[in-house]
Amino acid sequence: GEKLSATLSYAVTTNTNTPSSWTNFGSVSSNHTNYNGNNAFYYKNDGNTDVTPTTPGTYYLHIKIAFNSTSKTSYAKFTIPEPPTYTVAGSEAVLGSNWNQSATNNDMTLSSGTTYTLTKHNVYLTNGNYECKVVQDHDWNKAWPNNNYSFSVQTTGHYDVTFTFNSSNKSIEVTTTRLYALTYDGNGSTSGSVPTTEYHKSGTNITVANNSGNLAKSGYTFECWN
Repeated sequence: GEKLSATLSYAVTTNTNTPSSWTNFGSVSSNHTNYNGNNAFYYKNDGNTDVTPTTPGTYYLHIKIAFNSTSKTSYAKFTIPEPPTYTVAGSEAVLGSNWNQSATNNDMTLSSGTTYTLTKHNVYLTNGNYECKVVQDHDWNKAWPNNNYSFSVQTTGHYDVTFTFNSSNKSIEVTTTRLYALTYDGNGSTSGSVPTTEYHKSGTNITVANNSGNLAKSGYTFECWN
């Protein structure tokens, strides 16, 4: 007789229906021409067989063993869970709501690896201390650190506040970047309005606003800001 051999194929689907296409990933063969159920089988891997999807959801891994014109199939169900959500909760002056672990506008974004960040832009802060925590899945039972993270502002003003969280070691870092005001003066205008005050980081290239408020002064023509 011939040695027993078979090819192995797989497919990943979102249902239990038999797949229409398969990917070969290896083969098996016996070491005897007369297989009696106790002889060893040899497995040959034809390459990378990592078939894990990257999108959360429920999937079915189908395996097919083909013996010439005969084949057998089976499948296993598995789930890729939704990634955790990390939210910054703390002082209302910084975050817009007071210790609100459910505020989705304070959810962090995965920036790389296990690092999550959130930046609150143009926040007006008075000099003093502020506190925060990072909460997983909006659940106070999963919040770090235990005794709150504290940071301070020495000078009253406008800031960009960036929160950085490492989901692996649960460490938190907060950085504050001072912003500086760009204001527009009507210079004795008799009608219209000046653009809203803008806040920018030091060293930022700025495009000056146009005369969107139709600023005017009797006897003069608006030319530019100087």
